[in-house]
Amino acid sequence: MNTYLRCLWIAGLLAVVGCEPNTGGFDYAPVSGTVTVNGRPLEGATVAFAPQGESLNTGRPSLAQTDADGHFQLQTVNGIDGAVIGRHLVAITTKRLDPETQDVVARETIPVRYNAQSELSFDVPKEGSTSANFDLTLK
Repeated sequence: MNTYLRCLWIAGLLAVVGCEPNTGGFDYAPVSGTVTVNGRPLEGATVAFAPQGESLNTGRPSLAQTDADGHFQLQTVNGIDGAVIGRHLVAITTKRLDPETQDVVARETIPVRYNAQSELSFDVPKEGSTSANFDLTLK
């Protein structure tokens, strides 16, 4: 392999390694699931998983948007698929804010016990989960 090709190969390898998202020393696992309200899929909701723990630094939260079937796949804001392994506080909201003005563009349609005062939690196992399912009720 000539010097030019060797340098090009090394530069490509470094670029790929440099593009890896920073995990902050935490282990992540893939998480997906479905959100329903009274048994019906909830489309367009934001699902947020916030890691819980003893220390102040528990890892980055993970977010997802539900599709027409209520299905979601979590990802951190810096592009890591999944969520930190361990216990999470879960919030689900339909409220939308305009990113520039912070005006409400879609109001909350589900009870505060699922978002601002969430009672939901989920334990992310090492192997991940495809069954992070939440059936909300409007009672």
